Amino acid sequence: MYRVVLILSWFAGTIYAMIPLFCLGLYPFSQFWRKRRPPLHVVIPAWFVMVAAVDLTTWPWREAVLYHSPAAWAVAAVLFATAIVIYHRSRLDFSHVRIVGRIEPKHGPERRLVTGGIRQHVRHQIYLAHLCMLLAWTVGSGELVLYGLTVFAVVTGWPMIRQEEKELERRFGDEYRVYKGAVPATLLPYVFRLPKRG
Repeated sequence: MYRVVLILSWFAGTIYAMIPLFCLGLYPFSQFWRKRRPPLHVVIPAWFVMVAAVDLTTWPWREAVLYHSPAAWAVAAVLFATAIVIYHRSRLDFSHVRIVGRIEPKHGPERRLVTGGIRQHVRHQIYLAHLCMLLAWTVGSGELVLYGLTVFAVVTGWPMIRQEEKELERRFGDEYRVYKGAVPATLLPYVFRLPKRG
């Protein structure tokens, strides 16, 4: 049973750890995709290929652990619960396709900047939830690979957030810049903040 938990943790962790890098690769082409039908049938398989490559690379170390502790799973349970709450609150005023990151079509409902609810406290709440999920699997399992992938996700997450900020400023202009100045972007709201530019 313990080995099954380790494999499940490793597999789930690799999925969450690749989100920042994958999104970072998409943002430079957001205008290209917006002019065409939102390509979920292309984007999702490409993400799966990326995850599969990481799975194959890290497979030999999937059961290497730094510790094995039931108390760690208690901490993980708190992180899981936090992620679920954030995901739920982030869905308010958003359809499921916008939550998963689908780029809106060129012709459709008027776009608006949503700043209520949890968005009053942190700008990138979805990435906060992703990080909580990744940390839950990492802390609970104690897997060496997942600790490495968590560091990788954080390192790739900062430039990904920068790219998203540029895209949102381009789309919403001063409205987003005012929002950006009032609400922290970081994954630890009100503790650390991304330095402001301009």
